[in-house]
Amino acid sequence: MDRCNHEEADTRVLVHLLHALQTASVGMVYTGDTDVVVILLSNFHHIKALNATAEIWICFKTGKTSRMISLNTLATKLGTETCKAMALFHAFTGSDSTSSFKFRGKRSCCKLMHDVPHLTEEFATIIETPFQTSPRLKEVAVNFVCRLYSSESNEENDVDLLRMRLFSQKTRDVERIPPTMDALDLHLKRSVFQASIWTTAHMSIMPDNNPTDHGWKEEDSKLLPIWTTIPLAKDVLQLDVKCGCTSTCTSRPASSRCKCMKAKLKCTRLCKCTCQNF
Repeated sequence: MDRCNHEEADTRVLVHLLHALQTASVGMVYTGDTDVVVILLSNFHHIKALNATAEIWICFKTGKTSRMISLNTLATKLGTETCKAMALFHAFTGSDSTSSFKFRGKRSCCKLMHDVPHLTEEFATIIETPFQTSPRLKEVAVNFVCRLYSSESNEENDVDLLRMRLFSQKTRDVERIPPTMDALDLHLKRSVFQASIWTTAHMSIMPDNNPTDHGWKEEDSKLLPIWTTIPLAKDVLQLDVKCGCTSTCTSRPASSRCKCMKAKLKCTRLCKCTCQNF
């Protein structure tokens, strides 16, 4: 077997499987990690290219129980394009090394996967162009996140506008609104980086890429995600200042009691007034 520079056992599994399939037609992988299944699916075309008659089985263990999964059957049902897109889709919606969208689980994400135009097509490009984030890929990712948080199609390409509208509603729970465009862009970079490692796992020697070029930073010899490059809202906005006026704030006697007028601030969507100056 050739020299291997893989750092993770998850990707080394594929290298060993491909080596075994040079002289065998049946392979068995024992795992309890979803990442390994995703790696095998996204590289299934490489497996078939090496050995067209290969039959791969996965013994997937969950707790004290195990079940047998036919990788061939699963890949056939999903289709080639979806299999190729699976690596980035899994990383983007949350994995061991990438964050997820809170209150938006894998089931919700998977249901939406084929409803967003060109999503599988663009996510599958990670196979041909690893470690690259194209403008078209960003556009599709934004569309997916907007659809994930709202069914209103008129805001499907503006995540910041959707974020503002959802925050202005009565709940105002920051954990239930989408990330900013800046944070989403960084998350996509980290997802592309992780997915690229998975999709190049068929190579014994992986391409050398620096994670600090893909949404990570190094502090005290540790890699940490860069969550945002813009100031936090609490540091630049007075979110605690909002009025409860029942009419236009400039009218009397509302102007004398309006919190926004007293603070010399414009009213926002958080206010209850009927002002139109935000």
